[in-house]
Amino acid sequence: MIFVTEDLGEKPQEEMVEDKRSPQLKHRIKQTPMKAVVDKTADKAAERGLRLVLVSSYRNSKTCPVHGEEMSFPLGSKTGLCPRGHWVHRDVAAVLNIMRRAAERLEPRYAEAVKRALSAVDVKALGEWSRSALEAERVSQTKRPAVLARASPMTPVHEGGGRGCR
Repeated sequence: MIFVTEDLGEKPQEEMVEDKRSPQLKHRIKQTPMKAVVDKTADKAAERGLRLVLVSSYRNSKTCPVHGEEMSFPLGSKTGLCPRGHWVHRDVAAVLNIMRRAAERLEPRYAEAVKRALSAVDVKALGEWSRSALEAERVSQTKRPAVLARASPMTPVHEGGGRGCR
């Protein structure tokens, strides 16, 4: 098994907050231990004899994965327009571009399998995956309670469970 992630650099949070206006968002980004997560993943992979491949984070989500051209984002930050006329969700583009970059660093037999899979990606597949990503985002943004409701004990007190156990 091979894990692939972007090389975040030394201080990834500093770069991420540069263009953010919200002080709360800046604070949340700075509090997220992104580098620590990658370091811990690398440690766990090494313990299990697995490989971690770091690839450049440069323009992964802004480049069309089919044509390799820079996309524009006229409708907001989530969906990009390729100069050749089709739309791509930036997360879909990032995943495919990260895979392409990882293939350059893998052993030939693995690299060939990844390249073969990526060569099958076309504009129609990008559209379907992009719609799925947008739908998943829409569903995940539905309102949820800030705190989970407290449930009753699984085993009632009179049966030896819950509060008041002896």
